[in-house]
Amino acid sequence: MAVEVFFTRDLAGNLKAADDASLEAIKELKPDRTYRADVVMPRNPKRLRWWWKLASIVADNSEHYPSQKAVSDMLKLKCGHFETLVIPGKEAGSWVTTYVPGSIAFGSMSEPDFKQLCNDAVRVCAEVLDCQSDELHEALHDFFTGRAAA
Repeated sequence: MAVEVFFTRDLAGNLKAADDASLEAIKELKPDRTYRADVVMPRNPKRLRWWWKLASIVADNSEHYPSQKAVSDMLKLKCGHFETLVIPGKEAGSWVTTYVPGSIAFGSMSEPDFKQLCNDAVRVCAEVLDCQSDELHEALHDFFTGRAAA
């Protein structure tokens, strides 16, 4: 039976239970046995809220994107987080390449990968979206400098 345990690592390299439930789960393990673990960094819900706030700001201040989802999809595509699909075209023997934005769901993407995607989204906003309108420029500037609620 799998047991979920959260832990932290100190500077000396020691692993310590991150919470009381994890400590209790560790105490239940039999001593002098070898256990296997797949170590993953849990996703940061604040970062996901940050992503959707960014998408909302862009959608609210740009005539090109009708919704948060449209902005999120655009950011994922511009940042290279997508799957390539090759589908049959309308004419026999023709093929069409299309791109589908990747998932950012907790189970689909690790925290380090999502953090990198967020960093790439900042770059996209600075390079691509910044020039669309003065309102968008100002809203993004306020968001990135912390003057607006994130």
